[in-house]
Amino acid sequence: MKKIFFLLFIFCIFGCKTQKFLLEDSGNDSLYLSDSIHKIFKAGKISKKPIILINGTLFDYEKSLQTVKLKLKKEDLLYISYLDPKAAQQLYGTNEGKKGVVIIETKSK
Repeated sequence: MKKIFFLLFIFCIFGCKTQKFLLEDSGNDSLYLSDSIHKIFKAGKISKKPIILINGTLFDYEKSLQTVKLKLKKEDLLYISYLDPKAAQQLYGTNEGKKGVVIIETKSK
């Protein structure tokens, strides 16, 4: 029984990680977007690998990558929002929409 709990614990540590979306900033600012997305994920609003929209355009990223680098800086961001899976499925269909959508608007469109 202890082995099962240990294996579940290890799986959650390594298998439940969300992707990191890094900005071009240095230090903690590079993790600002990733931290924001992770908070939305932890609140149960999106999946680990959501659809990302930047200024209304689908940001196509490799879903298998652990870290995704965006050509944005924290100062470029106007706001970060989301569509929960139920609303996202209305727009993007059941397969893609069930992941939820992160909406990023920048100051310069």
